[in-house]
Amino acid sequence: MARLRCECGNIISNNYSPSKTVGILCGQIDAEALQRKIENTIEDYILSVREGKESDWVRSYFKNECTYGPSAVIASIMSDYELRYHREVLECSDCGAIFIAKGADSCEFEIYAPKSGEYNSVLNCMES
Repeated sequence: MARLRCECGNIISNNYSPSKTVGILCGQIDAEALQRKIENTIEDYILSVREGKESDWVRSYFKNECTYGPSAVIASIMSDYELRYHREVLECSDCGAIFIAKGADSCEFEIYAPKSGEYNSVLNCMES
């Protein structure tokens, strides 16, 4: 969990979800690779179900004895890969500065500030 102090003095945190000021960044090349890996892994899972080997596949993939329903397995596959290919992004709700993690698991951030110096809600594409 990140808790950063922006240059404007505001505290930015990713401790709450969902949040209008926390998001992810993924380039096109990574997004395409991510999509292929997710599709291939889900295809492998579906094949294991058809062959009656679902519990073996789940045990092998998750490295434990947990039992998951099909939708939870697929959701976990997607989130596992997304964590590997996405960088965390935080937006200051006061000045609009964007903090981008230097890597998928990094706690170090690069800062990019809008010329306007205003919060632009750039991480909220679905707002009307």
